[in-house]
Amino acid sequence: MLPHCTPRIAILAEPRLAYYGMKHTLQQLFPGSPIEEVSSSVLNIQKLTNYDLLIMPGINGEDSPYPTLITPARKQSLRYALKHNGLCLLTICAATYSLFDYMFYLKSDGTHKDMPGFGFVSGTSRGPAFAHITRAALPTNSKLNDIQLAGLYNAELNIPFHYHALEFNGPALYPDDKLAHVFLRHACVPENPAAAIIKPYGKGLILGFGPHIEIPLTFFKMTSLWQMLEAQKLDFSPHEPSRIALLDTIKHMITAHVQSLKTGMNHDNLLQHPPYAKI
Repeated sequence: MLPHCTPRIAILAEPRLAYYGMKHTLQQLFPGSPIEEVSSSVLNIQKLTNYDLLIMPGINGEDSPYPTLITPARKQSLRYALKHNGLCLLTICAATYSLFDYMFYLKSDGTHKDMPGFGFVSGTSRGPAFAHITRAALPTNSKLNDIQLAGLYNAELNIPFHYHALEFNGPALYPDDKLAHVFLRHACVPENPAAAIIKPYGKGLILGFGPHIEIPLTFFKMTSLWQMLEAQKLDFSPHEPSRIALLDTIKHMITAHVQSLKTGMNHDNLLQHPPYAKI
């Protein structure tokens, strides 16, 4: 059993980034940890030494600010912090698109957005993962169209159950990187592409997720969309325990990484074979 861990946490909080629910989730996972909502100005070598865990959240809308927000200098600072300082970087949705060498995205108006990513993980990200549903007819302007429930599993490690998380146009991941491990696959997407990856990066660790793992599956009961969802029998809340179990698994991995830096413990096997929490 790993000891209690209170990592120093930063959440990137800039206009158009969907960072609002992340702090509450992290407070539940790491009670007592200092958690700061920070601007992109912290993405320099010196300031990043103040944090053990950096969260790069998803976005509002379909036009990601990440390609311009993460300048070449900031990208180099992130690389340095990962490789030499042992930073743990957790990305969600739009930020995960940008982790890869190249990203491909089909917008709801039918136009394509294809561009280079940060290159932290070799391979491509393609989305939306649920395009066979959400982009079946274009253009689309339905408020509900982009809301999907992702079933997540790992057949290679014989995990006999599915976790669940909300999808809002997140990517399917196609790593071509000998250091990147597929953490979870999509259960409801053709050919079951990766939905999340883990990659050791020097002393650091990258955790990239397509789905919005931070959003409770009870979320829509508090919004104006609930009546529309209820009319279509789209109540995701019964799956909330599986999302909590997924978060517990992620907490265990982050804790193992942070502790390994402090104690010199070797958690390579833990990272390659994550301790999936049972539901």
